[in-house]
Amino acid sequence: MRIRNGYDLLPTSKVVTFETASLHHLKYGEEDVGKTDARHIAELYPYVGKHPINALQRVKGRDNPLDRYIADRSKKDLCISTVNKAIILVNKIGYLCVNTYGLLDNWTPVKPIALKEGVRLGLRKSKSTQSLTWDEEVVLLKHLPSWLGRMVRFSMLTGCRDQEICNMRWSWLIKTDDMWFFKLPSDYTKTGHERP
Repeated sequence: MRIRNGYDLLPTSKVVTFETASLHHLKYGEEDVGKTDARHIAELYPYVGKHPINALQRVKGRDNPLDRYIADRSKKDLCISTVNKAIILVNKIGYLCVNTYGLLDNWTPVKPIALKEGVRLGLRKSKSTQSLTWDEEVVLLKHLPSWLGRMVRFSMLTGCRDQEICNMRWSWLIKTDDMWFFKLPSDYTKTGHERP
């Protein structure tokens, strides 16, 4: 067994499956490896787990486990970007296997789903989000009850998500010097990190 940058590496002659690469990623990955990566890996595993990671290429006219994954996901009324996040994770793990973990000698990125292909497969287009203008914000807040208006204003000014606001507790309130703030625990934030 080889060692590189403090990682336990497999012999280069061994075929690296998606299972091996993803477990290595979950064990040695950066701090941003979290629930989202683990969820995508769990969704991908039944389709690509035992396949060599270098064999995961989407080639037109050739059966591929990734294409079966995409076909099954398209039956669940998902957005193109949601399915592409899993493909992007496969690419991320592939690059890390080459550049950081030393499990592979090279990596050819997997082609994500293009808009036309996604629509043909039955996936929804991603919704475009647009911020409210100041004038629209004033009109919106004017038409809300005062108690709801304060909550909406708090949400807009802090950027907190629904789950973070609805689960907020007074015990999270902290005072430092002359400032009060809520410190959200990692269990309640989308990123999995504590956040003021």
